[in-house]
Amino acid sequence: MERDDRLGREMTRFLRNWSRRDFLRRTGQAGALLATGSGVAAFLEACGTGSSSGGGASSTVNTSGLPAVPTVASDVVAVAKKSSGKTLVVSQDPSGKGGQVAKLAAAQFEKDTGVKISYVVAPSSTSDLYAQYQRVFTSKASTPDTVNIDVVYPGAFGQYLADLKSVPLAGDLAQKSYPSLVQNDTVSGRLVGLPYQGDFGFLYYRTDLLKKYGFANPPATWQELTDQATKIQAGERAASPNFYGFVFQGNAYEGLTCNAMEWFVSNGGGNIIDNGKVTVDNSHNVDFLNLAKSWVGKISPSGVTAFIEEDSRNAFTTGSAAFLRNWPYVYALAGDPKNSKIVGNFDVAPLPHGPGGESAATVGGWQYGINGQSALKEAAAAWITYRAGPDFQKYSAINTTVPPTMDAVSKDPDVLKANPWLSIQTNRVVRPSKLGTKYNQGSTFIFQAVNGVLRGGDAKSALGQLQTSLQSLLG
Repeated sequence: MERDDRLGREMTRFLRNWSRRDFLRRTGQAGALLATGSGVAAFLEACGTGSSSGGGASSTVNTSGLPAVPTVASDVVAVAKKSSGKTLVVSQDPSGKGGQVAKLAAAQFEKDTGVKISYVVAPSSTSDLYAQYQRVFTSKASTPDTVNIDVVYPGAFGQYLADLKSVPLAGDLAQKSYPSLVQNDTVSGRLVGLPYQGDFGFLYYRTDLLKKYGFANPPATWQELTDQATKIQAGERAASPNFYGFVFQGNAYEGLTCNAMEWFVSNGGGNIIDNGKVTVDNSHNVDFLNLAKSWVGKISPSGVTAFIEEDSRNAFTTGSAAFLRNWPYVYALAGDPKNSKIVGNFDVAPLPHGPGGESAATVGGWQYGINGQSALKEAAAAWITYRAGPDFQKYSAINTTVPPTMDAVSKDPDVLKANPWLSIQTNRVVRPSKLGTKYNQGSTFIFQAVNGVLRGGDAKSALGQLQTSLQSLLG
């Protein structure tokens, strides 16, 4: 009872620190519930914050069409059953198919182990998620027991996370992942993250519209994208006044840092920080930001400066855009008749490049971490081992089209059949995560500068100020 009482107090504080604006903006498929006051309570209880629900198994998220998730392996069951009857608090974004799968996983885990999973809602925006975790860790809260950490989080949050080599199962499982990911998740000799999902950006395009307007191939350069988007948009506007040529993530948040990395690198402007020196203020990057600014209000809606992933995805899958920059998760949704109006009429390609440059895709990806203050570390280790194991990674890759973090799973014939985009070859670029504990501040400088230009600011002035700001973090 003592843990349950403390858990309730911590959940109240955790959610109080998350603004109503964030809740309304981020909860995706739960939006319809929020139209009434009772809807808020219903959604919170469905996600496991209600004291009577016991976790995600009682969620009202629609899981129609998804097959049963894998059962829990016997070695994982043996570890988890030591905590049977306990409640494990898990940070989880409830949106999209990933949220649906999480609900099924919680029910299966409880059935097989007796451990209940209680989901606390995590915001979809990675910038908001970073701030939320920062509050949790610095307050030394013991819940959530497990967290989802972005590939750039280990340096900032490693000190607050448990060493997975000191808990059952997780440390051994991590060795099946790509070595570069394990290296990324190791901080001062401590393994603080268990990779479970990769990510990289690419271009979605409407195959039917390219054929209709006489384009044999998707755009290879950013100028070709601009030209194709302009022509297609002009033709489609007669029947669809709100149709646009190109949508992306232009809001002032982490997603725009990812877009900016792709823009700069593909146009020959460097990696923002190269060989320990800030290099962002150069003519290549000025030229590209001026091009991107020219898109807004023309081939991209004015509101793109407030778009995150789902805003742009929704525009594309409802048939309101010709091109989209996004992550692999969109592939499953775009091909699902329940979520898309463009089934059979889309494909993917490497992102375009600038003159003399090459296509670049920002590396994303997610890992599970265990809160260093958690009182249920062994149960947490069992849960994340279940969710990050090869069976579940294969399930997720096939049903939600997210990249596996294990080579063996990536080469599985069933996975390759469901994810033909895994064969896309492109230059993978990383965000300046070497800023470590200063990464979030540095990324904020980047996305605020770029967003300001998209909203009409001067590119040269913005990059000059960004150069100075980033240099101050390096010392």
